[in-house]
Amino acid sequence: MPEQRSAKGKQAKIAYIKEYNKSNYENITLTVKKGERARYKDIAKRAGLNLTQLFLVAVDEYAEKNIR
Repeated sequence: MPEQRSAKGKQAKIAYIKEYNKSNYENITLTVKKGERARYKDIAKRAGLNLTQLFLVAVDEYAEKNIR
């Protein structure tokens, strides 16, 4: 049975996760033309990835092949 949290407990968990993410990750924002996001999401889904994973794999593969 899933653990039941109080509203205060849920807020504390969310605050902890937000602080953890802020301390351990960076954000990159991409701007694409209308409709492209859906196309990229479809490509990611067919590859068994989420959108972030798709872009990270693509950048890593590009760097491996083209950057010396």
